[in-house]
Amino acid sequence: MPSPHQLTFSHRLSDFFSHIPRYWDDAGTRLAIDAGISPSAIYHLMKGRWTPTYRVAIGITEAIGRQLGRELHTSEIFTFTGRFRTPSVCELCGCKGCLPEAAYNEDGTRKAQYRHLKGGDWHMAQQPQPASVDEGGSHE
Repeated sequence: MPSPHQLTFSHRLSDFFSHIPRYWDDAGTRLAIDAGISPSAIYHLMKGRWTPTYRVAIGITEAIGRQLGRELHTSEIFTFTGRFRTPSVCELCGCKGCLPEAAYNEDGTRKAQYRHLKGGDWHMAQQPQPASVDEGGSHE
């Protein structure tokens, strides 16, 4: 087990966002509303600038669980060890293995940069990221 000084916080919110239709558009704001926290808190969390309090982590976990229709543990979404309780988000979401919509061309063929992946193996960090947004606002 790593020493406390080696622990790094991470999350896989983006992976859940891609599986939950409510979060396909404006995920940060919608999750903030569902979890009862500020949108800027989600923004800073997603940018890696902030580690949520336990209360916020529970709120986010419960909000995602409600959208999936199942109870989740915070260790399914957040980790300090780099390991999650259930390795596959697809499994948690009832998905049989998928690739993100961005992996496909308009004609349904897979884009070259996604050809090496199998359904369920992808991660949102592997997708091209949109241009950054100006920083600002406070967070919870």
